[in-house]
Amino acid sequence: KLGWRLSPAQKKQLAESRTYQDRTYYIIDRPAEVQANMNKLIGTQPDVIKVILYNSQEYENSDTFPIYNLGLDPKVLPAIMKTAQESGKRVIAHVESEYDIRVAMEAGIQHFAHIPYYSYGNSGAVNDNPPVLSDSILKLMQQHKVAISPTLGRTFINLTYLPKQYQPDSMVLEGIKVFHANTLMQLKESQIQLLAGADMNGSNAVDEILYYNQLKVFTPKELLQMLIYSGKAIFPNRRIAAIQEQYEASFLVLGADPTMNIKNIKNINFRMKSGKFIDFK
Repeated sequence: KLGWRLSPAQKKQLAESRTYQDRTYYIIDRPAEVQANMNKLIGTQPDVIKVILYNSQEYENSDTFPIYNLGLDPKVLPAIMKTAQESGKRVIAHVESEYDIRVAMEAGIQHFAHIPYYSYGNSGAVNDNPPVLSDSILKLMQQHKVAISPTLGRTFINLTYLPKQYQPDSMVLEGIKVFHANTLMQLKESQIQLLAGADMNGSNAVDEILYYNQLKVFTPKELLQMLIYSGKAIFPNRRIAAIQEQYEASFLVLGADPTMNIKNIKNINFRMKSGKFIDFK
């Protein structure tokens, strides 16, 4: 209930509360803390471990509270990855900068939540020189065969929560869409595998895909393939995303062809989950 735009005192209150520490998150600030904290985490039998890299190139110079917005010390990431891999756990990285991606790839991470500059426009402070992913980072991402969920649609959801005086005008909003379209085109041309996923309560992968559709970067068939691959990436050990013998009998029957118009993914006539009909009407 602290609300938007935390004061220094509220940040301190949040940092010191640590209500869910060692329950939903684990803080590792030093190499000596890795083994004990990773043992606690792995003991909960997680399917996936998420590490938070938050402009980690600035980690040593920041005077803010680590729990609030510093994220993980990049120096401890290799030890965390080693423990996770020895336990057979997949790791996904939250990233905010190109440096974060480089650090994560060097540690062996191939799946990413967000892309650098994904929150561009959320503050309403959009300038005339939008950021651009460098050719070097795109080449490295291609070489490491990464998959990444850009989470760009969240920008416009977040803007609805901004106080009126901070909301950008229509020209700025169009500028954000141009930036998003250019970024997605960079990723597409570099053959980076994209995943569909949202980053806001009340939003989902379909909302993200339909937002990409507005930007006219992908064909309907490409957007549909992105959704299909996303499910396989999240659940690599499940037999899903195909109609084949011994695969899970979970599927949708649509009323129109989504490869002609991706909006048809919401035109659902029939739902089957684990071999059982589901009626949502």
